[in-house]
Amino acid sequence: MVKNLGKTGRYQIFIGMNDKETLQQRCSKEDFIRIVSTVCADYRIAFSMCEQMGGYMMSDGTFITENSLVLSISGFTREQIFLLAEELRSQLNQEAIMISFESPELFLLTEQDAELNKTPRP
Repeated sequence: MVKNLGKTGRYQIFIGMNDKETLQQRCSKEDFIRIVSTVCADYRIAFSMCEQMGGYMMSDGTFITENSLVLSISGFTREQIFLLAEELRSQLNQEAIMISFESPELFLLTEQDAELNKTPRP
């Protein structure tokens, strides 16, 4: 049976890939993803990740477009998310990282649940 996890917080963390000083992407996409994945593993935070393009207005008024990553995370506290985001901001030399929060109803289908739900077909 699928577990209803009820209403729980889903966070998204938006991370631009450009360095805050050079305004250029300082490492390959693969290295950037590796750094993000390692930091999440260090904090023991499970995530899903996707790539997208984004725009950002720097504090000096410069507008940049850049490759970005979006992490989707559920089941962790606001404090854990903010600590993770600050570590990512620091390690990736970002001026800012955006965090969004939603409160959807979530369901979890595990492999075990799928096995239990299998019925013989005629």
